[in-house]
Amino acid sequence: MLTKTINDFLQYCNTCHFAESSKLIFKKMLLDFKDFITIKELNNIEVINYKILSDFVTNKNPSVHIKKQRIWSLHKFFHYLTLSGAIPKNIAMQFPYPKMDKKEPAFFTVLELEMIIEYFINKLNSQNGLRNLIIVLLLSLLGLRLSSVVNINIQDHFCPVFLNFQDMPCSTTPGMPDEAAQLHST
Repeated sequence: MLTKTINDFLQYCNTCHFAESSKLIFKKMLLDFKDFITIKELNNIEVINYKILSDFVTNKNPSVHIKKQRIWSLHKFFHYLTLSGAIPKNIAMQFPYPKMDKKEPAFFTVLELEMIIEYFINKLNSQNGLRNLIIVLLLSLLGLRLSSVVNINIQDHFCPVFLNFQDMPCSTTPGMPDEAAQLHST
């Protein structure tokens, strides 16, 4: 009987246009639930109580992600059962979703960052050396994201880079705004 109810629920999910990934999670978690109920020798959905659901959620010491999937599946499944009139109340709604720890981003230490910058400074005279150093400096010192650095197009910006200050123009250069030329001439 539980197999037919699970299949009816999955059909209901199709009708409600749930995402395919959600339906796969529902199917896996509810088949696990069916196996768990079979082991407990419970034949009727009406005899399932909060304790049994709690035992299922924590069965085999699952990760936080699996607990969340189990609880979410039970919420939706028991909601369907209340809508269809199979049970009077959705007892699964008593389960709160487990708290998931936020993943903190990894940062380089000052020493690690100095070693990385030193490495690229030593490679400055190689092909693409200056470009690589600028990329590392943009990422590390300004905190730009990789996608932002990748999308920089040097032709979009007028920002002359002079490695040798004797090569700086002292007069107006074609394409250079007059204000910038005045700054360079002082």
